[in-house]
This record gives sequence, structure tokens and C-alpha cells, in this order.
Amino acid sequence: MLRGMFAESDDSSSSESDPDDEFSSKSAPSHRPSIDDPSSSSPHPSSTSHPPQPLPTVESICGVKIMTEKEKGIASQLWPSAEILANYIIKNVLCMDDSPPSAPHYTPQSKVEEIHDPAADSILTQIKCSLPSLKILELGAGVGLTGLKLSLASPTSSVTLTDLPLASHLLNVNVHLNNLNNCSVSNLSWGTDDADNFVNNKFNLIVAADCVYWEELHQPLKNTLLTLLKGNDSSTCLICGVRRWKSDNAFYKSLNDVKDEEGRLECVRVWERKEVTVKKEDKGELFFEEGAEERKVTRIFAVRCIRKNSSTKNSENANSNSEKLMLLSDLGGTNARFELRRGASIVHKNAFPTVEPNTKTGSFEALVLRFLDEVPKNQKPDIAVMGVCGPVIDGAAYCASQVMMESTGPWRFTEASVSAAANNARTILMNDFVAVGHALENIPEDNLHCLLEGSGSRNGTETIACLGPGTGLGNVFLVFDEGQGRRIVHASEGCMSSFVPKTQLQWDFLQWIKQTEGPHVPVDRVVSGQGISSWYEFLREREGGKVNAKVDEEFRGGDQRAAVVTKYGGGIDKEVEEDELCVKAIDCFLDTLGQEAANLGMRFLARGGVYIAGGGISAKMIDRIKDGRVLRAYLDQGVSSEIVEAIPLFVSDATDLGMKGVLHAAEVNIK
Repeated sequence: MLRGMFAESDDSSSSESDPDDEFSSKSAPSHRPSIDDPSSSSPHPSSTSHPPQPLPTVESICGVKIMTEKEKGIASQLWPSAEILANYIIKNVLCMDDSPPSAPHYTPQSKVEEIHDPAADSILTQIKCSLPSLKILELGAGVGLTGLKLSLASPTSSVTLTDLPLASHLLNVNVHLNNLNNCSVSNLSWGTDDADNFVNNKFNLIVAADCVYWEELHQPLKNTLLTLLKGNDSSTCLICGVRRWKSDNAFYKSLNDVKDEEGRLECVRVWERKEVTVKKEDKGELFFEEGAEERKVTRIFAVRCIRKNSSTKNSENANSNSEKLMLLSDLGGTNARFELRRGASIVHKNAFPTVEPNTKTGSFEALVLRFLDEVPKNQKPDIAVMGVCGPVIDGAAYCASQVMMESTGPWRFTEASVSAAANNARTILMNDFVAVGHALENIPEDNLHCLLEGSGSRNGTETIACLGPGTGLGNVFLVFDEGQGRRIVHASEGCMSSFVPKTQLQWDFLQWIKQTEGPHVPVDRVVSGQGISSWYEFLREREGGKVNAKVDEEFRGGDQRAAVVTKYGGGIDKEVEEDELCVKAIDCFLDTLGQEAANLGMRFLARGGVYIAGGGISAKMIDRIKDGRVLRAYLDQGVSSEIVEAIPLFVSDATDLGMKGVLHAAEVNIK
């Protein structure tokens, strides 16, 4: 099927006079320079030579400073495909440029036809899923124009330029010329073990421009691509080049035959431009007679690795689990996030407000339909696993976040109703913190911070408890099951138990909330984003003289009030001046967070640790949580302090635990 997407004819026939050669002019030669000829100054066929430039040249290409040294060979000079590929990615992935991926040497006499292949849509969507921080690797970088331009266009991304050692000096010079901190240079020789050194970096995007000129390097390049791409299922390689030789077509087609016991490569064309010029002009290397036609075809191909499932290695046509589509969702009190995945690859993702502003209608089923409307109709999920902000009992969910209660009222839905919206996919609903629980034991070390070591064992058989403040407060606990040899995740609605104040200020705060919300005030109402907003409002009434008019206007004017208090609450945004009232509100919130963490630890005797994770607030306030205030409140338990001192306390700044949890559940249940 994929090979049918190649528009060009085979080497043996074509409707054009010479379709597999860049040039149809009679001036075009019939030979190519040798790979071993360092004096070759062009990847183009050349019948005219020029003396080498005695000194390096520095020029500016669309804002990128580039030093070239043409006398040192083809790796030390510029070629049009590099800029074309960078422009294509900037426009179609970064969405920062409305102009086409134009060639540096367009002429008014050129007739240009561009083809955007439909296959590009899903491929580009997958790459966009890694924004705003792409990890980009450039192969055969030469002078590095593609990678340098992407580094400048996306400062939050990291770019690694690779080539043979002889090119590294010039690459480092060009990185320095552009003062780039997000761009580095490494050696990578195709077809060697060098590629193994890059697998663990998990590059989202690999780029290569004008890298298929020498047929002798086709097989080494294929081997390198397979190594890099099979190391990361969500990685894509974009290769751009001018069609020059008959072997070019054969190379791209043969990529679909590259495979090993772990997976195979898939190559599709995503973009093509045909340029025909009828005019005598000097191109630097070739002269065209009056009336001669130059036919230049520039193409971009996308290459990915399709991994084999272990149970289907002997059957190429089997519909393995890694090929099945999984619809995942994390429904929070404020936002709903969705992903459609095929194995480790993200096909599409998006997020929506749980309830649109100024509306009184809404449902989870409507959000599912809205997301799937963005996906091609043939991409139907095989399984749907959803974490939702409320209890799930016998497949029925009840969600009553503050946003819902103030607009639509509580949401009630079932696995059956969601399945109907999800093209009848098998559907599993779970509490959103049950989803967090499924990811809790696999939090990366970089995202886990120990506030108290205690005497328990995170990696043993002891019970683990977790609380996560977000719009509301989530709870979950994990208990070791000897029969299964692992911890089992258990749902909890402990966050809906009554808040118990410990200080006079907290007592007064509780009475203040009861005036509007009745006698039962759950912990969820205090140790959460709602609580942060309420603490500010309470303190504003209590200490009115300390109100900052500018901050208060910002607080009153938006619907993300907790975010405003957090912004000015100290230690969150270093560029913002602290507000005294906001700092005090955050202090009060952190006190209650530490208290509730201790309550949870004692309630479950969680010697495996209490985790402050999920929900969103812990990631945003990680520095404030680590500064000691939470730990002091955690340990201040009177006669029970000795018990709490033995219970480890951790905080995580990971922001995607809910989605990782539902992904884990989907992978387990899709088998």
C-alpha cells in the first residue's frame, strides 16, 4: 500500500524525458563524482569546475549565520534542501510561518507545482504532540543550516547536529556564530555503532537534507535509521532532497523493506515540489542554453519504525496489540485531556475546557465526540480507558466538580454511554486518581523529590498513599497483594471527609466557608485550587488594608483565580513581585496540605510513603512545597509525631501521571 504512494515511475520508464534525473538539459553529464573525491564541490552532476575559495565565507540565510568552506568539499557548503526542510517544519510543525518552504534560488521564470500528500496529516500531528519541547537530531548536518534554523525558531527545543568528525569544527563554529544554547554537535558515522549512543536520547524528530546523493552510503544510512527509529516508537525522520539519480527512487522505496526481528521501517512521501525553468542562466555549476529546460523535483519523505509485537513476529499480517488504537482521557474538574495512541505512538491529542465558559450544557460523551471528530473516520479506537474526576461504581461515574456544579450540575455517565460515543470501543472508566495510582511506582527519579526519608521502603511491600491537589483533591492508595506479588491500586474518596482545623485561623476560615456552603466542608474544598482561592478571599475580608488593588483586580477579572494567587504567592514565578496577601494564602494552603498528608499516612499506615502527586498544583508549586513548610506541618502531629516520622514523604512534579496511568491500564486490558 505504501509503495503505491510514490508518484514517480520506476527507473525503467517515465512520461518525462528523464524523470529520475534532476536535469533534462543536454548539458547534464552522465556521471557523478566519487565518494572518495574530496575536491567535489557539489552534490549536483557537474561539467564545469571552479577554483576553490581561499577563505571561509560567512553569510546570513534568513537570519541564520552560516560559515562555509567550499574548498573543503560538499559537507562544508550550503545546499537548498537544508533551508527547504527547515521551512517546512517551521510552517507545518511549529506553525510559525505562513510562507511556503521556498527554495533559496527561485526565479520568476520558474513554473512551480507543489503536492502536499494526505499522509502528512497524521505524521505531522504525531510530531506536534511533542511540542513545545522537541528533541531534534540532524543526520549528515554539513554546515548545519536545518538544525540551526530550527534551534532559533524553537528555543524550547533541543537540537543535536551530527556528521563525520571532519565536519564537527565548522558545525561548532556555526553554533557559536548564532549564540545557541539549545544546539550541540556530535559525531555520528552511518552504519557504525555510533547510532547506539543516541537511542536513549529519545529524539522526537530526526531530519536529514541532501543525504542520499551517494549510493555507496544508502545501506549505512538505512541501518542507522532503523537503529534510531526502533529505539523510540514516537520518533519520525523527515528526509528532504532534490531528485538527482535513478537510485534515489530506489532508496526511498527500499526503506519499506528494511526490517529486523524488532520492527520494520515505513517510508511515505509527504511533500513534493516540481520546478521547471526555461531560460539561459548561470546556476553556479551549470549553464543552460536558451530554451533548455531545467526540471527540479524536491521531495520530503517521512520515515517511521513499526515495531513488531512479540506474539506476531511470525505473521506480518497479524493485527498485533501494538497496532490497535487506544483512546485515553483524563477528565479533570477544569480541563479534559484526550489522546489517541497506537502503541507508544500518539496519533492525535487535544485538551478542552470541561465546561465552556458561559454555558449551561455539557457532557463527557459530547467531549469524546468532539475529540473523535478531529480524527480521520477510519481511525476507530479498539479500547477506551478514561480517568474521571469522581467515583466510579459498577461502571457508572458521578462527577461533581465546582465548575460542573456552577454550570451544568453533576455529570453522570456510564461505560456503555461513553462506548457509544467512542464508536462502540470497549470502555473502562476509573477514578482519575486510580489512574494516577497505576503510574505512581514508575515516576522517573528526576520527577520525584524526597521531603522525608522515614524508615519505610518505597520499593518493598509496604502500603503507599497519595494525595493530589488540583481543582479538587484526589486520593488513592496501593496495598501489596502477596498472591499477585505486586501492589494493587484502590480507589478512595477520603478527600470528601470533613476538614478538621488545627489552628484558630483555620477554625475561622472553616466558619467563613460554612456561611455559604453549609455545615459539611470536605477536605477537597480546602486542600485544592478552590481552597487557594477561598483563602485569598477570606484573608482579603479579614485583612482588607493589605489588599493590592492590581492583584485583586486580576483575581476578580478571570476564572482562573487560584492561578492568580499562585502567581503572586512567592517562589512560583521569579519574574513577578510577591503580594503579601497571596503569599499568606499560599502559606495557609501549604499548612493544610502537610496536615492532610500526615492524616493520609496515619490512616493507611503508609510506610511505603505518602506521595503528593497528580492534580497539577504540586508541579507548579514544587519549590514552595520543598521549602520546608509542608514538612513542618506534616511532622506536627503531637503524640502521633513519632508515627509520622517513620512514614516517607515524597512530592512529584510530573504533570502527566493521569494519562500514563490510563495508558498502562489500556495496555494491560487490550491484550
